[in-house]
Amino acid sequence: MEIQKSIKKLINQYKAVENLKPGILFNDMYFPPSDKSIYSINPLYKNKSIQKPQLLFPLEEEFSKSQYSSLPKNIKYNWRSISQYMKDYNIIKNINVPLPIEDIIQGDIGNCYFFSALKFLSEEPERIISLINFNCNKNLKQNFFDVYTYINGYKSHIVIDDKFPFIQNSQSDFSFCKCNKKTNNIWPMILEKVWAKMNSSYEDTIQGNVSDVFLFFNPCPIKLYHHDIKYSNLFEKICNSIDQNFIVCADMSSKNENILLQKLGVISNHAYRLIGYGTILDSSGTKYNLVKIYNSFQITSWLGNWSPFSSKWTPELKTLLNYDPNKEKNVYYMDINDYLKYYSTTYILYWHKQYSYFYNKINISGINEPFTCCKISFNNLNYFNKNNSKDITYFIVNTKNKRIQQNFKNNRNFKDIFKNIYLYKLEEKEQMILIDSICGTEERISLQITNNLINEGEEFILVISFPYLDNEDKFQIKKNFSINPNRPKSICVGVYSNICNNSLNEIRDNTNDNNNILIEPVTNNENPS
Repeated sequence: MEIQKSIKKLINQYKAVENLKPGILFNDMYFPPSDKSIYSINPLYKNKSIQKPQLLFPLEEEFSKSQYSSLPKNIKYNWRSISQYMKDYNIIKNINVPLPIEDIIQGDIGNCYFFSALKFLSEEPERIISLINFNCNKNLKQNFFDVYTYINGYKSHIVIDDKFPFIQNSQSDFSFCKCNKKTNNIWPMILEKVWAKMNSSYEDTIQGNVSDVFLFFNPCPIKLYHHDIKYSNLFEKICNSIDQNFIVCADMSSKNENILLQKLGVISNHAYRLIGYGTILDSSGTKYNLVKIYNSFQITSWLGNWSPFSSKWTPELKTLLNYDPNKEKNVYYMDINDYLKYYSTTYILYWHKQYSYFYNKINISGINEPFTCCKISFNNLNYFNKNNSKDITYFIVNTKNKRIQQNFKNNRNFKDIFKNIYLYKLEEKEQMILIDSICGTEERISLQITNNLINEGEEFILVISFPYLDNEDKFQIKKNFSINPNRPKSICVGVYSNICNNSLNEIRDNTNDNNNILIEPVTNNENPS
């Protein structure tokens, strides 16, 4: 029987699982242990023969398999319960020590972006540990795992059973994500299966970018900088973000391997981490702004200017940047201009320790209302954090996740929608002062304000509109402003901050017992003109 897919019903699986009696097993109708959960129903994959990457340099066989553009159709899989296959498995063996990077082992499937994102996130164990419900079935022998995710901005439980796919009649390990035999930690396998479930199948996880994963496993702001657009201060933004320990990474999203890129030692459709920077002068006095890049998969290395053994390096310049290419494996520098030329996108994830996320659903105004407004008020402030001029409070607007809509909902024509967002501060006599504004098509857009500009009891107004864009130029709004008929029925508005006196890393929806940050719609009578 074909199951009608509903995100709401899928999320509500957790309520049913919570009430399972001991000895009753969880039967996952949305992600059954069968080929339906392995192969995509997407016509792009349906009759697609497996394509091996065409590379100029040799790669390890296991990594080469991970670059395949689809799954082979002649393989049969069977599913085994993890508790039967590994009686001594751990979700995470020790949550009080750093997570071993060796836990993250990609399988024979082209979703390296996913495992790159896991590697970047796991640098702070809290980012992974906070995703898993360790209290779930703590004292009961049950066959499911519970993971916290963020779907369209809402914190959501996703439950999976404990069965994982193996290649039939094979002595090999798991078909996809592997298990570190030293720790027996299975948290990457759990997260990969949750990701596959929300994409409808393992095959639907092939190809993507790290921002897809960040959006799904984090509520915090993320910013994308596409390198075909000129930014006057992107190098400065990268430097500041690295200094604040934000995740800064990049990729090359070319669908076809580029011969020039391969000659220079880099692979497209692969994610890289930016871990440092430097500004230097060469012997002729020419100034270079350099970014320091880490290749997490240990495949190849940059071969152009400022590569590990480039003739441009002098002992003095290496000392200046404290750089020893013999010791720092898989790390290289690039000039910012080469970086912008050969990489396609920079991603910055603004994750902060000790920050909390508050959110609420806001319904979009009627078709005759050009703007939707919501009011955000602050109470019970933490004055130590409030007076720190470096601390930031983020105002976030989430719309529907494109990848989930296309894969889980099978809405292949779904597109991100353009939106304008304005942040106002409400003053006395209902006067409003514009603080910031932004526009774009990203599904999570954020505005920010320093904490020292927020006072107890103050109110802010977010104004959101969905204008219709001219098809000839996606960045031009029609002269006669008109409302996009495809705008969503609702959005998720959130605040990410450490300004209120609540428990650390708390995630709160806008329930009545929340007296710290209140997010509420503005009625038609209150709408600013």
